[in-house]
Amino acid sequence: MTRPGARLRLLTSDARGNVAVRLALIIPGLILLGAGVLDLFAVHNAHNHLQRIAEAGALAAAPGLATDADAARTRAATSVADAMRDWPNAPTLEDAYEIVRHGGEPAIRIRLRGHRPSLLGNMLPPGGWTFSGEATATSQGLVPTDQNQAPG
Repeated sequence: MTRPGARLRLLTSDARGNVAVRLALIIPGLILLGAGVLDLFAVHNAHNHLQRIAEAGALAAAPGLATDADAARTRAATSVADAMRDWPNAPTLEDAYEIVRHGGEPAIRIRLRGHRPSLLGNMLPPGGWTFSGEATATSQGLVPTDQNQAPG
């Protein structure tokens, strides 16, 4: 008959199966971490794509600003809608088009806000990902200004 203390020492000194237990605890965490990295990469790409769509829409509308602001706004909305239609698995979109003054000239400002579910079932972040793109263009120079970049 063995004493309880001796039996406990025997169990703690036996290292067989140790690797399997450790892997069973570590692998799910590594899989979740990998899924999170892929999700962040996808959101970063979606944000950049949405920004490019906003810039293209602003540039498409800019030439008509001097003559017909409403037609320029319509041209911007059409450009954005066409680009969103061509985007596979496009996020849901909220868009705004406004005519503003930029450097004393009429300009069109496009604000796009996209939303997509997260890869992890909307757990991280809760409710999914929201990202935006904004661009302003005038008929002078036809170069959009990126509102998301720091000056310099």
